[in-house]
Amino acid sequence: MPQSTEMSSLESPHERATDERGTFTRGDRCWVYTREQFVSVSRADVYAFFEQPLNLARLMPAKMRFELVTPTVERMHSGQVLEYRFRFCGLPMGWVARLSAIVPGVSFVDELTSGPFAYWRHEHSLRDEGGGTVVSDHVSFRSPLGPLGRVADALFVKRSIEELFDHRCAWLQILLDEEAARSRT
Repeated sequence: MPQSTEMSSLESPHERATDERGTFTRGDRCWVYTREQFVSVSRADVYAFFEQPLNLARLMPAKMRFELVTPTVERMHSGQVLEYRFRFCGLPMGWVARLSAIVPGVSFVDELTSGPFAYWRHEHSLRDEGGGTVVSDHVSFRSPLGPLGRVADALFVKRSIEELFDHRCAWLQILLDEEAARSRT
């Protein structure tokens, strides 16, 4: 039976934008992290932002030096493989993911095919709410190295994932507003 370590539960979608943190639950073979964020932008505009592979790097902390390696300017499509490079704790790492289960304007999934996790599946979904959009993330992951990976999860992996999403939540509304202003000019 999954165990929840929920951090907060707020009612207003606007409070979620700034205050709600994600939850970790333990499944049989992996951790599951879920998080929601309200942004005051239309679902179509949020999806348009996420379907640009280059925008992922804009949501990452600068210290990660996150960059898209795959030469692409196209919008995402099912089966697309994206390769990124980044640094974690100063160490260079690679990340290769395949996009799947794309429902234009509503949801998509990225699944790790090569990288620092034994398993990673990130479901992104969007829904209209209160004049804006709720961005929902559902990440299933398993660290490598069995028992050592479980120790790493407890010591820093879960905290690092939470911090990464904290950063993304802090920047997503700002970047969406910049995109909207750019499209108006």
